[in-house]
Amino acid sequence: MINHAHPFDYHSRPATNSPAAHEPAPSAAQTPGNGLLSPPVPFDAMASDASYVVMDEHGRVLCVQHDATWNWAYLGDFSDYHRQVLHFAVSASRVDDKTELAVANKDKSWHLFADHGPWIYASTASWPHYRRLQLRFANMDPDTYQFTLLAGNHQALGAEGGRWNYLQLTTPEHATRFTLHRYYVLGHDLAELIGKTWPEAQLNITHEMRPPYQGISSDHALQILRDSKLAGYEYRKGSFDNNDFAFVYKAQASLDAYRTHAPIPYAVGWVEGFNGTDSSAANMFLDLNGRLNILEPHGARISAASDWPFTASRILI
Repeated sequence: MINHAHPFDYHSRPATNSPAAHEPAPSAAQTPGNGLLSPPVPFDAMASDASYVVMDEHGRVLCVQHDATWNWAYLGDFSDYHRQVLHFAVSASRVDDKTELAVANKDKSWHLFADHGPWIYASTASWPHYRRLQLRFANMDPDTYQFTLLAGNHQALGAEGGRWNYLQLTTPEHATRFTLHRYYVLGHDLAELIGKTWPEAQLNITHEMRPPYQGISSDHALQILRDSKLAGYEYRKGSFDNNDFAFVYKAQASLDAYRTHAPIPYAVGWVEGFNGTDSSAANMFLDLNGRLNILEPHGARISAASDWPFTASRILI
């Protein structure tokens, strides 16, 4: 990967302005993803506070490599590139041709940009001197839930065929057809993932074996925390400790799923852990990249589950 100080350095970029001319292929994951993608989400079931994966008609999802401040956006096979998937949120609860899509991944907001050429790159930086793309639904099909994404009055998103290929601007007539999907994992697979995270622990996991659980983004997890109003409560040993913070958060996640008519429950749980003679409780959630995360509602901290300084002993999902 060639990293420039500026995303399009006119002194070092190739004359073709094509990522294929100087960029290696994205690195595929060594192992398959831990989860699956739902069937296409109907337009009337989309929620403005949920996160979605964008898939094209060839089964490829919209991705970007995360190893630099910016990188070329591409469409790639979900199983191979699940760790680099970008996630989208709709800007309104009622989806129509005026609705825009916002881009995120893990704990960061991303933006799509274009220069004078057709190629599209993604970045967590703002790059004010370059054109930021505002994606809008178009040509929505109520039968297949497919749509195209406009990036201007006469430009849309598209990509050539193959297992992966770079994303570019094209005419609306040649645009790629997309659908939105939720990320989920089956109950027994979620339990297996938890077991691999704490392989030495004697875990007591309460969950449904067969039904699926829906992953949520870190942004969504923090929104649930804000809705819980827990920031207005103080820790009180015995009467309102980490256990209580975590139980309230777990209940708020269930209320959020109810309010948004989620078809399957969130992969959000209460977890208790020990570290020597100390114990603590927090919340666990599966994100849209198939990673387990710990959210500590008293302090609003998110970390990888494997980095939690406690070994899980009891989990309720």
